[in-house]
This record gives sequence, structure tokens and C-alpha cells, in this order.
Amino acid sequence: MDARAESWSAFRREVEDLLAAWRREGLPPRWALLRQLKELKAHREAIFRTASSLPAMPTVLLATLDDGWGHGLDVIELAARAVGASVRRLGLLVPPEEILAACTADPPHILGLTVLHNDSEPALTQICSELPSQTTVLAGGTAFSLDPDLARRAGVHKVMRHAADFLAFLLTYEP
Repeated sequence: MDARAESWSAFRREVEDLLAAWRREGLPPRWALLRQLKELKAHREAIFRTASSLPAMPTVLLATLDDGWGHGLDVIELAARAVGASVRRLGLLVPPEEILAACTADPPHILGLTVLHNDSEPALTQICSELPSQTTVLAGGTAFSLDPDLARRAGVHKVMRHAADFLAFLLTYEP
């Protein structure tokens, strides 16, 4: 195994150990979660000084449909950057047409969406049905807890409960 692969394996084990701790102890408060993700990102950057020294990582586009605060988006963005994914953040309260235009112009591997309210189902369904086929839709938010069938009806590929689910997904995703 070459040095790059060994370094990635060691870093991946570090992320998996962090995920195991979160599963065992529960996610820390938001401020501690952000701190841990920043530390993870700094450690990855110290090991892998250039993007070319990383294995292929997905491109991620992030937006909220009906969330004006974006606390979850902050966490997911930092989690993606921590493991070296390329992230574009469209922002908060983004209309479906703007999300679709961004995904069509430069298709991401992953579209991450926050959906808080069930009345956003038509917008979510529109996005999922009109996306480029190579884009995987990951979504999270209260709407999926309130209506467990929402993801299936709208065409969401996978619902993420929290940052640990997202990080675990990224470790296994191959663009």
C-alpha cells in the first residue's frame, strides 16, 4: 500500500472512531460538534496538503427549501469539507427553479437539502423529478420525522437524521 493510501486509511479510521463515539454517546451539542468537525478538517488538511493527494471525493450542493436559519446546513457543510468533499452552498430558502438551474449547469454528485415543513413537498418532488440522473438527493429535517413516507413520495434517495449519518454516507460514497 502506498503512503497516500495508508494516510487515507488512517484518516478514515479516525472519522469512523469519531462516528462510533457519537453513536455510543450521542451527538454532542452543536458548538462541540462544530468544533470537532473543524478539528477533523484541520487534521485532514495537515495530512493531505493538496486535493490531488486525496481519493476522489464527491461534489456536494447544499440548500434549504424552507429553513431560514440554516443551522443544519452549517453542520453538513463543515462535515463534507472535513473529509475533503467539494461544497457549493446555494443558501437558505432557495426556490426549486434555482436549485434545478444550479444542478443542471454543473451537476453535483450529491444534492443536500433541508426540509422543515411538509408543505414543501411539491417543491421537493419537483426537484427530485427534474434533477440530472447522476445526482443523489440526500435530505434531512423535521418534515421527514413528521411524515416518514415523504422521502419515498418525493423521490429523495436517502434521508439523513444528522451529521453522523451524512459523514458515514460520505465515507462509503464513490463518485
